[in-house]
Amino acid sequence: MHNHLAALCALMLVVGLETAAGELSEPEFNGTHSAPLPTTETTWVRVPAAGNEHLQAHPEALDYGRFLWVPYSALEQDRGFGSIRQLDSDTVVRDGFFELDLGGLRFDPLADGPPHSLLTSHWQRSSQPDWRLVQFRGPVRQAWLDQLASVGVEPVQYIYPHAYVVWADPAAMNRASLLANVRWQGEFLPDYRLAPRFRRQGNQRIEANVIMRRDYGSLRDTLDLADAELISAGPMDRHFDVVDVWIDEHRLVDLAGMPGVFSVQPVATDGGTRSEMSVQINHDNVDGGGLALTGYQAFLTELGLDGSGVIMACVDNGVQANHPDLSRRMLPCSGPSCGNGQETDGHGTHVAGIMAGDAASGTANGGGFLRGQGMAPGAEIVDQRTSNFGAPWLLNLMRESVRNAAVISNNSWGPSGSPLGYDNNTRQADIGVRDADIDEPGDQPLTYVLAIMNGFGGTSSQGTPDEAKNLFTIGSTWAQVNADTQDMRNDQIGANSAHGPALDGRFIPHMVAASRFTDSTLGSSGYGLQGGTSQAAPHVAGAVALFTEYYRNLFEVDPSPALVKAAFLPVTRDLEGNNDANNNSIGARPDAKQGWGRMMTKPVLDPEQAVVYVDQTHVFSETGQTWQATYFADDPTQPMRLMLVWTDAPGHGLGGSTPAWNNDLDLRVQVGDELYLGNVFVDGWSSTGGSADHRNNTEAVFLTADQHLGSIEVEVLAADINSNALPNAGDQSSQDFALVCYNCRSTPDEADLAIGMTAVPTPVLAGQTLTWVLQATNFGPSDSATVSVALELPAEVEFSQHRTLPSGVPGSWHCNYSSGTVNCQWPDGLSAATMAPALEISADVDAHTPNGYLDSHAQISGESSDPNPGNNSASLSTRVLTDLDQVFFDDFESSD
Repeated sequence: MHNHLAALCALMLVVGLETAAGELSEPEFNGTHSAPLPTTETTWVRVPAAGNEHLQAHPEALDYGRFLWVPYSALEQDRGFGSIRQLDSDTVVRDGFFELDLGGLRFDPLADGPPHSLLTSHWQRSSQPDWRLVQFRGPVRQAWLDQLASVGVEPVQYIYPHAYVVWADPAAMNRASLLANVRWQGEFLPDYRLAPRFRRQGNQRIEANVIMRRDYGSLRDTLDLADAELISAGPMDRHFDVVDVWIDEHRLVDLAGMPGVFSVQPVATDGGTRSEMSVQINHDNVDGGGLALTGYQAFLTELGLDGSGVIMACVDNGVQANHPDLSRRMLPCSGPSCGNGQETDGHGTHVAGIMAGDAASGTANGGGFLRGQGMAPGAEIVDQRTSNFGAPWLLNLMRESVRNAAVISNNSWGPSGSPLGYDNNTRQADIGVRDADIDEPGDQPLTYVLAIMNGFGGTSSQGTPDEAKNLFTIGSTWAQVNADTQDMRNDQIGANSAHGPALDGRFIPHMVAASRFTDSTLGSSGYGLQGGTSQAAPHVAGAVALFTEYYRNLFEVDPSPALVKAAFLPVTRDLEGNNDANNNSIGARPDAKQGWGRMMTKPVLDPEQAVVYVDQTHVFSETGQTWQATYFADDPTQPMRLMLVWTDAPGHGLGGSTPAWNNDLDLRVQVGDELYLGNVFVDGWSSTGGSADHRNNTEAVFLTADQHLGSIEVEVLAADINSNALPNAGDQSSQDFALVCYNCRSTPDEADLAIGMTAVPTPVLAGQTLTWVLQATNFGPSDSATVSVALELPAEVEFSQHRTLPSGVPGSWHCNYSSGTVNCQWPDGLSAATMAPALEISADVDAHTPNGYLDSHAQISGESSDPNPGNNSASLSTRVLTDLDQVFFDDFESSD
């Protein structure tokens, strides 16, 4: 009773605040004030709203329409379970529901209390606007963010779970403390702004990036107080500037404690750069033993693709533009990052050759493979150098890529060779994938292909920006021994390739490609082998150029970066059971060594069955919303593979192990009573049970023919929409997605098959041959993969033969006779709106057959459903006569 009274009083107080805020006396804000009746229970459960309506009355239940979040104890008490962790896969159990990971510390700010600053004993909270922290009661609603804004608190950056870094002064935080859905709020400590690995005490003058409040008026004063020297500055997005400075190491702590400073990160000093035979391996153009075949150009000609019209940025150390296999591929480039057509160390020329070398020189190795053959020999390249020409470094490079009309950027390099978590550079790259040029209206997307660090296996041996969510991060497998010899370990991770996971637990890389030692262009006319992950990424970039051309041919638009990943990832080669970089066995995918598997471009560019593409056509604005579709198997005997990818809102950029995921979507596939969740696999195929993946923004469901049974119900559930992933479409929380489904149709595979039948002669004499002519027609709308015709013969006849008419046409009917029925198949299938060649079936009529009628029945069928079964059968009654009766039937003699 006391709790309910207190809740009512708190509610009245909040209502009073919203109606007459100026009349309320504000509680003193001490940096740790809590909302009324906050929960300290750490384990919560997500249950479907349907069937659990009674739980809505629980005082702490959160209703999101499609589902409820309730404390563990509420469901346990309601259902009487000793443990609720054995519930079906439609229920999600989340431990540490409010546990934050900031500055190397893990804590529930309400249950444990917020930590005190260990970084600096003399730090004091600012009385002016500064970064502060708010945690909500559960998954964030847009209305809650609006309520914060209404009391003068600006939500800026989501922090998992259910928290926001905000910009506010103490008075506004006082008002926010009274909002019913605010669980806790407090200071954004200097400890969170400077990661533990950067807390140095030396006197060395170093370069550092400072992430600051956009257009912060006291920038110069802030830098002067820390004895920092400005190098350059520029906007990251509408909230943050990146400020590049020189500063003494021991002053980093001071800078992190100053108002307006969001994060301080020393600039890494260990960054840098990370043949036809290899391109054929990556296209799976190999013989039965896995040996690559020559003839890549003929393969592209057959596909009708070579990357024509697609522009890629080769961001590297320079490209030798006069190499004969590259000179026709290079475009002029405008901007301070553009190269001058000269290489510095051969790396960029080698990478460019893999991307788009056209083998114009005709130079071949001893096996006949063209040494300057790239993946997309019709695509064009702009040459950009990785040199830092001002903050923000990566965003500036990406902006120049799109301003030079590139839609794909290959990056076989990185600012850091060490794992720093989701840092400033990583955040920049994620922003640029959605919109690489904030100065232009609308989105300028860029598919950013990244070579993961040459980390040589181990655990979390990546660099930066390898932990980005929206990039296409690529590892390597073995490719060649030398210029003439293939390395047959194409399904084993190269010894050089880094292993994930990201420091927050997400799996990277996303995919691997055969590249450990690749023959490609060098210098002004030469060739040679190089073998890092640097060679893996350009294979993928070139493949993406081919897919971009393919997609343009289909839909006359470019695929989004999310759709690119969704197209490649579900049809990779699973490497489970092969060796990783340290010669240990690779586990089930997706994992932190192979990602989703080794790239296979042939099923992407020349799929054997129909493919459904959904490319960012639907936008979620609230948690609990759903998108649904029904898909039908194009070939019911083959698997169906679905991949969901979304370009997530940018993460925090603080580095370290702080979780970087924002919006969470769940892929759910229903087949009858069976529910399959994204990323729940057993032996390479989706399995029922398991838990929804709330970390990764790539989710897949792979179903065998025995699992999908010909049709599936697909749902994308907005499990947590807390951030704005579409900054150019408004200020509201929002998230779109891309979905690709292989062997799928969005409409049933329907083929209206019809059978027509005639018989000659009519009438027929006993003892003569009776011939039926059957005509099979497909009225569509879909092709029919198979066509079967069955003719049930009269008991009075004996089957003699069948023929295909007219003679000499391609193909023939295949028939067999059994138990009075002739069963025939047209083996080539039947396209919509076409007829098969006529089928002629002959049988001898028994000579002792009395006068009467011979009844025959024909039936046509196919694998596809038939929208008009009424024309699937035909029947005939043919008159049979004796010799004497024939005289009178023909009226040769009168009966008078």
